[in-house]
Amino acid sequence: MRRFRKFCCLLVVVLLLLLPSFSLAQPAIKLSTHFGPPTSRVLISGQGFFANETLTTYFDGNAQGQVTTDARGSFSNAPLTVPKGALPGKHSVGVFEPAGTHFQVWFNVDTTWAEFGFDGQVDRNNPFENVLSPTTVGMLTQYFTFQMGFGSFSAPAVSHGILYVGSGDWNLYALDSVSGTLLWNYKTQSEIYSSSPAVYKGVVFVASEDRFIYALDARTGGLKWKYFAGGCCDIWSSPTVVNDVVYIGGGDPIMYALDANTGIPIWSFAAGALISTPPAVANGLVFFTSYDHNVYALNAADGTLAWKFQTPYGLLFAGAVVSDGLVYVNAISGLYALEAETGQVVWADSTILGEDGSPAIADGIVYDPTNLGMIAYDAKTGHRVWQNSISVLSCDPTVANGVLYVSSDDGNLYAISASTGSMLWSYKLGITNYLSHPTVANGIVYVPGGTDQILAFGLPGMNGR
Repeated sequence: MRRFRKFCCLLVVVLLLLLPSFSLAQPAIKLSTHFGPPTSRVLISGQGFFANETLTTYFDGNAQGQVTTDARGSFSNAPLTVPKGALPGKHSVGVFEPAGTHFQVWFNVDTTWAEFGFDGQVDRNNPFENVLSPTTVGMLTQYFTFQMGFGSFSAPAVSHGILYVGSGDWNLYALDSVSGTLLWNYKTQSEIYSSSPAVYKGVVFVASEDRFIYALDARTGGLKWKYFAGGCCDIWSSPTVVNDVVYIGGGDPIMYALDANTGIPIWSFAAGALISTPPAVANGLVFFTSYDHNVYALNAADGTLAWKFQTPYGLLFAGAVVSDGLVYVNAISGLYALEAETGQVVWADSTILGEDGSPAIADGIVYDPTNLGMIAYDAKTGHRVWQNSISVLSCDPTVANGVLYVSSDDGNLYAISASTGSMLWSYKLGITNYLSHPTVANGIVYVPGGTDQILAFGLPGMNGR
């Protein structure tokens, strides 16, 4: 009897070795990432299934595709696209077995606005916004107000549920992006008055008027590194982070490229005067403006000059914006559309005054703050699509899902139809001539305003409100 039992045990061991379709492991799946915006691509891998089994991948229970396991019951990197209409928050992603059994993990849809211009092109367009629209924005209500010790022109950044904003009271604040609860603050040695934070790979970068550029842990606020880039003047520029490189204008006035992990300079380029705006980075070039009334294009790899364009007169307070092979610059002498590779003028409008604010660009339309009001141009031809009388010389507008958001010189925050220029919603910020730049992420509008405050607006019933 004992020999028979030993024989049975040995037989089971042999079968386990010979039958790859049999697995003692519990089926499990994993994702290449658990965060991303709508339309992002996610890769699913799994193990512990039956061999040569056809599985159906799904997002929120809706079939997305099929994958077949190998001889070991595993599969790797099955592609799945997050639906365009997936709202911010947690969603189930997984696989169905033929018998209907399913295995899932969570994916967090997040329409992050991680730096001043949304991305390296500084076009201030959030293409992933799907909560606020021309039909819903009129219902905006105030979510929270956070009182800072002093106001600033620092535009908020939002990443992974955290809002970051600089203040004239010397602090960088990290708030819960829905409730406005303070999570942490980091105090520099002077005001964070104009520089806006940028979040990249778990690190938040910002410059202070103490002439240092700071890299802080995005979750805790712990200092990772800081770099002195002051020279004669305060730092007003905001960082743009692309491919592990931080690009920012110092107070020297020098454009710096710093290693994002260490803060060590990769290269630097001296302009003729102060650089107060964030650079734009696209197609291997870095574009920025200077108070010497030049637009510069540098090679991103080594900082060598590719070209420069001088506006006829006046300082350049507004930054460069890049879209679809063109560079757009607002100047006292007008709005210019330059060829990104050469700096040659493609079209210009010299009938307007564009001084402090840079344009926003979306879907082939340039939205420009001018002395004549907001003007929408065809991005390729310069033809005027519409114009309204809202004065927004001091604000960089924001566009998201068919809505244009602007902080007007009359002290109001406006939501405007991007297609017609008509008014959809407004809110009195309580201060005039305010250089505040709205941020839109996950169905919430954030803007500095009032008496040294950061305000948040969203739809009733969304985000637990």
